[in-house]
This record gives sequence, structure tokens and C-alpha cells, in this order.
Amino acid sequence: MSSPPGNENENPFRLASSDPFVSPAAAAGGGGGGGGGGGPGGGGPGGGGGPNFLPSSSLPPQLVAPDPFMDDEVVQRAGAGEISAAAGAQQQHMHEAKPESLPWMDVAAAVPSYGSASLPVGGTAPRREQQPASVFPSWSKATGTSSSESAFKMREEQLAEREKRLAERERELSDREWQVAQGVDGGRPPNWPRCRPTYYHDIDEEVLPEKRDLVRAGYNAWCLSVAGYFMNWIAILALVAGNTGYGFSNFLWATMNLIGGVYLSWTCWYQSLYKAGQTEAAVLPHVAFFLHFSVHTFWCYFTVLAVPYLGNFMAGIFTMLFAFPQGVFYGILCVLNIAIWSLDALVSTYVLGSMFRRFRGAGGIEATRQQGSLASSLFQSATGNAGQLFTTLGGGGGGGGSSTSAPSSRPAGASGV
Repeated sequence: MSSPPGNENENPFRLASSDPFVSPAAAAGGGGGGGGGGGPGGGGPGGGGGPNFLPSSSLPPQLVAPDPFMDDEVVQRAGAGEISAAAGAQQQHMHEAKPESLPWMDVAAAVPSYGSASLPVGGTAPRREQQPASVFPSWSKATGTSSSESAFKMREEQLAEREKRLAERERELSDREWQVAQGVDGGRPPNWPRCRPTYYHDIDEEVLPEKRDLVRAGYNAWCLSVAGYFMNWIAILALVAGNTGYGFSNFLWATMNLIGGVYLSWTCWYQSLYKAGQTEAAVLPHVAFFLHFSVHTFWCYFTVLAVPYLGNFMAGIFTMLFAFPQGVFYGILCVLNIAIWSLDALVSTYVLGSMFRRFRGAGGIEATRQQGSLASSLFQSATGNAGQLFTTLGGGGGGGGSSTSAPSSRPAGASGV
């Protein structure tokens, strides 16, 4: 850009005004400004200020601001065109700046939303799908959703806890019903056997102190019986598998002896012993015990002997004599079975004799005789009453038929009025 014509010391931005109210000094003062666009008081490319309608001569020198464009250095640089060139380059750069170089002019940038109106900073606002109006604000929706979910989860937890309690209660009721059906004392929960509790068994708690040793000895006898039944089954199985002359029928009888022996020994003679240990001299529990335990003791001695043709499914003494010639292994199995059943027979004999002595010492024999005589008298009276009733019914039927033909007992001279 070329320097303006005129004197070098003359202000190039001074405006010539034909307005009679604007003095030459005011025109010179109004011509100053930055590098912005022209104003009412600026006529050149550098003009941006307004006219000073008050003459500078009317103001005191202290209130008159010095004109920066009257500086010699500024005037010299303006004359050289440096200021105008810099201002023009800056304006051209601002006009040629690309919108994408300015983040606030980016059309694709996310436009903040205030209420229902979107105010983009630059470019055109992006199109947005029309959303249905909601009665509740967004924060109320989030709060309502979270509260409903928490309430639903809490309700689920309460229902699960209630279902768990109901299941436990139902299991307790079923166990109680089973215990009542089995006659468990006091409805206590089963604790025996430990692998699968089915019965309630506690000698120290339920048995009388003076009979606990006998009941424990009877429990040991039952354990020996279970071991003997299994050992006998193993010995017979080995004899059948070794082709020693034992057949499948012997194995079948041994299996039945195992299953029935274990179950009946617990439910019959040991339970009767356990109940007899809970009473001092009750007749019925002791009579039941003596009956079942006598059979058990006899079975122990019978198994030890294993009489031929009757005990072919038992590995006793006679079976051992037959098994040793067939093989030492078969003979050893029979010896083990004989040892177990012999020990069981000795323990059972001790328990049976001790219980009988204690029952007799507690007056159980006299109580049994009294109850026996009472039962006999009741039976005789019941049979006598039944015979009399039968005779009465039979005689009454015959007498009714003969009364019709009998003569009248009224005197002959009597006559009815």
C-alpha cells in the first residue's frame, strides 16, 4: 500500500470535513481509531472513531487527550504503509479462516440444549427427531425407575426369604409327623445313624442309670450281629463263586438272612431292650424284650453250629469242616464268621441273664403274675358272659314258642268282670 499524498508530517488519517460544526482539530481527533471498519467520523481505512463536536480550543489543555496518531513514529510508520499492511493482512486472515479450524464454528459439534430450544454457535442447527412431550422431567424419570427397581428387588428378596422359611417349616412338620408315627419319644429329631439320621438314639439321656451298662452291651451285641451277617454273606458268596458245591440257592438264602437279620435285629430285640431300659419293671416292655432277645440268642448259637441241611446258608462249624479241604481261604472266612457269632452269643447271653435278674429283683415277676391272673380272670369273665348271653338268646327263642301252648295258670272259678 502506497503512502497517502501530502506532507510527511501531516496526519494521513485527518479527515476533511465540510461540516461547519467540526473544527479541523476535531476532524483530526476523530480520525483516529484501530484497524476496524469506518465510522461516522472516519473516512479512511483506519478510521473508526466518532467526530468531536466540541472544539478543542474550548477545553483546557489538561483535559485534551493527546492524539496517538500525531506521534512522529506512528506518522512515519503510517507513511511507510506498515500499519495499513498489517491491518489488511489481519482482516484477510480472519475472513479466510475456515470454520472447521474454530471449534465454536463447527456445525457437526454437539449443540447444547437449554430447555426446548437449541442455540447453535455457528452454522445451522442439526436436525433432531421430534420427541414426544413428557409430563415429568427427565430427573423424575430416572429417580422413579431406580426406586421402582429397588422396590421390586426388595420384594423379590422378601418373597425368597418367605419361601425359604415355609420350606424349612414344612420339612420340620414332616419330620415331626414321621417321628410321631415312629413313636419317637418327645418328638426329638433323629440323630442315628450319623450318615442318614433316621432314629433318635441317646443312651445317656433316655435310659435309666442302673440299666445303661446293659443297654450299651446290647448295642455292642447288635453291632456284632450286623458284622456277623455281613461276614456270613461274604463267606457263602466265596463258596458259591469257588465252585465248591454251594449253589445259587445257598447264596439267595444268605442274602435274605443278611437283609432280614439286620432290619429285624434293630426293630425287634434292640428296640425292645432300649424301651425296657427306660422303665424300672414295666411288664410289657420286658416281656417283649425277653421274647425277641431269646430268639436272637438262639440264632447266634445256631449260626455258630450251622447244622447241615438246615444251615447250608451259614458259614459255621460244619461249613468250616467242609470248606478247609476245598481251600484254606474258604476255611479262614468260616473261622472269622464263627468267631464273630460266638462273641455275639456270649454278649447276648450276658445281657439276657442280667436283665432277667434285675427285672426279678425289681418285682417284675410278681407284677407279671398279678397281671397274668388279672388277664386270666378278665378272659374267663368275658367268656362266661359271652356263654350266658348265647344261652339266654338261645333259651329265649325256645321259650317263646312253648308259651303259646301252655295252659292258663288262672284258677277255674275266676272269671273276668
